[in-house]
Amino acid sequence: MSDIQQRVIKLRDTLELNQSEFAVRLDIKRPTLAGYEKGTFPPSTDFLVKLHKIYNVNTAWLLTGEGEMFLHNDKYDHARRIMEIRIHKGLDRKKFAKELGVSLGIIEDIEETGGAVSSDFTKKLQEKFNVNYEWFATGKGKVFMHDPDEPSEDQDIPNSKPVKEKPDEGNFHNKEKHPLISGLEALLAQQRQTDQRLEKIENQITELKQSLDNLGKK
Repeated sequence: MSDIQQRVIKLRDTLELNQSEFAVRLDIKRPTLAGYEKGTFPPSTDFLVKLHKIYNVNTAWLLTGEGEMFLHNDKYDHARRIMEIRIHKGLDRKKFAKELGVSLGIIEDIEETGGAVSSDFTKKLQEKFNVNYEWFATGKGKVFMHDPDEPSEDQDIPNSKPVKEKPDEGNFHNKEKHPLISGLEALLAQQRQTDQRLEKIENQITELKQSLDNLGKK
């Protein structure tokens, strides 16, 4: 499978459309789209133009993989940020719409065609998902605002008492041996066994020498 084929599939998956739905929106036949995705033939110029006009797809990304999937445009920037929030929360379009109390059609219109985002919709995003308005409007800053109910790393937790550390009495006095001590003891035990085997071999060599000497004297 070529890189272009993979990117066409990735684009369709990002838009959460099956082949039939994607083909209808692009006004092409489903077998034609399937041919692009299978690599039966390369995407036509008309196909690339439609992707750019309808979804603001970056043609350079589609053909070479360079740059971002979508071009920067205020109209589509909001759509991409909404999609980013939804994906971050692990929601499909239907569940996302339900969480916000809007119709599925509104989410589809925003994400697919860069439909207008009302002030009421923006307010729901902020209230429901604690979205940072500055990020949503400009793309700068954090996606989500800090939750005041969640203590930060440098903030003391109310009614919590500091844990007193017990004085270190040394690992040698603990009932359970330190792993390092256990490892050293095992190593020493192996060394002793090796020494015993060497001593046994030396004894055997000495006995063999004595036997040879006795044979030579006879």
